[in-house]
Amino acid sequence: MWTIRATLLIALGILVGVDSFLIRGRKKYPRLSESRAFNIALVAAHLIVMCALVTLPPAGGWGARPHWLQDKGVCLGFATMGAALVGAGIVLASLALQQRKAFGAQSSQEGLLTSHAYRYFRHPIYTGSLWIFLGLALALRNLDGLMVLPAIFLAYLILMLLEERHDLGPAFGRQYQVYRQTTGMFGPVWLWTAILLAILLIAISARIGRRAEEKRAYASATMARNDGWQRQAPACRWSVHMPRLHRQAPRTPLAAATQHRRSQY
Repeated sequence: MWTIRATLLIALGILVGVDSFLIRGRKKYPRLSESRAFNIALVAAHLIVMCALVTLPPAGGWGARPHWLQDKGVCLGFATMGAALVGAGIVLASLALQQRKAFGAQSSQEGLLTSHAYRYFRHPIYTGSLWIFLGLALALRNLDGLMVLPAIFLAYLILMLLEERHDLGPAFGRQYQVYRQTTGMFGPVWLWTAILLAILLIAISARIGRRAEEKRAYASATMARNDGWQRQAPACRWSVHMPRLHRQAPRTPLAAATQHRRSQY
């Protein structure tokens, strides 16, 4: 599966290259940059490649997950967390698209957006997409999918920086610089900190639960062993403390005389 993932990563790099070409050449190729159909196709290609990266089965198959990912608490926790992130990502990206009224490298006709979703996120569409992919990887408990998320994050970061440098910054000047200082690129830091801490706590709970289960199993085995000893204890005590019965050998006249002399002393 990693061969397929490597191919998809190369495809993702090519798509990022195409996007960067459109962003930098907006003035040189305005018809291509502003083509709605072309931008929708490009966005769809991005989503398909990234979704495949996080949802492809692990290298050893779904049954080859690590033990801590098979814990019941982790299954429930990651499924809940993943569903919440996917839902929140869809809502955030949809609200931002509805507010921006443009796709991909298209220029927004609404001017500089600083309200609603853009009040808390400089790039809510990218952030919502990241939440969706992170949620899918968590819900599937796909460790290989989680491992490729940094590549997706890097791809989005490159596109964000290119947009700010070649599009938003020159278009809105000082106004965008003020907005940039007051609003985070991916949103509030505390929100991402809470998400990462929740994921970490769910993963740690698997280790804690496994240790507790091992302790319970050890205690049960010890109690069963002690019960077995107690059942065998009466027979053991009887065999230990029972006086030995020796058969006395018949006395000879010489032995009787020797014992008589010893008794006289």
